[in-house]
Amino acid sequence: MEWVKWAEEIALGPLKLLPEQFEKLQPDEFLKMWNGYKWRQEQEENRMAYFTAAAMSVHTKKPVSPKDLLKPLRQVKKRPVNRKEEEKYLREKFGLSGGE
Repeated sequence: MEWVKWAEEIALGPLKLLPEQFEKLQPDEFLKMWNGYKWRQEQEENRMAYFTAAAMSVHTKKPVSPKDLLKPLRQVKKRPVNRKEEEKYLREKFGLSGGE
């Protein structure tokens, strides 16, 4: 039930499920609901960006693009990789000692 740890916050928060409703869900059902939520959120962001760009463009010399407004929201955040920790993990995983 490892998925329950991270899924519970999402279920009770953005998905607005009651605890009893969440408990009855299968993991696949939950993921479909979560993907649907993210899709609806993206559609709303697109709509807001369109109308915001239209409102901003009448006040600027260069038209504002909805894509430009969405760039910060759509950038994939990369986590920094700690090489020493990664190397230690791989050595332990494959049973290698320090010099091999």
